[in-house]
Amino acid sequence: MKTLSIIAALALTACIDTPEPQSGKQAFMENCASCHGIDAKGGGEMADVLIKMPPDLTTLSARHNGTFPSDYVMSTIDGLQRAPHFSGAMPEFGANGMGDTVLQGFARTLSLHLRQSDLVGRYGGEEFGVILLDTAPERAFVVMDKIRLAFAKIVFEAVPVCDKHRPMY
Repeated sequence: MKTLSIIAALALTACIDTPEPQSGKQAFMENCASCHGIDAKGGGEMADVLIKMPPDLTTLSARHNGTFPSDYVMSTIDGLQRAPHFSGAMPEFGANGMGDTVLQGFARTLSLHLRQSDLVGRYGGEEFGVILLDTAPERAFVVMDKIRLAFAKIVFEAVPVCDKHRPMY
């Protein structure tokens, strides 16, 4: 009965209305376009007053061997990896820019350590509920501790900003 109550509670949380996340275009227009321009080529209205001209963002993939460097971009935006040449005008938006990468790593860790019959639910930004069916509390503790230890060993690294073999912006 206790398990059924937990499942019901997780199911109800899925029904809660949450605001739609801001689109990438909206975020760009609000936070980046004034410097990088609405076309992302570096000619925004504030570009002329900056000491260093903002780079053309439309060439990011081309400058990274044809692949969009999402971890590099997010770590730069969030201020995790920045070389001294970056303009001080470039805002930092926090340390959570690699959130999707970390969440995917956590999901892989869960899939490696849980059975197909176990249930996982994400009920917050970084909060998860795990239901280990037909599992004694002592065993559940051991399983969850193995997951905790395995996840703690993962190193999430941003693409380095300073690489002598390619442009640094």
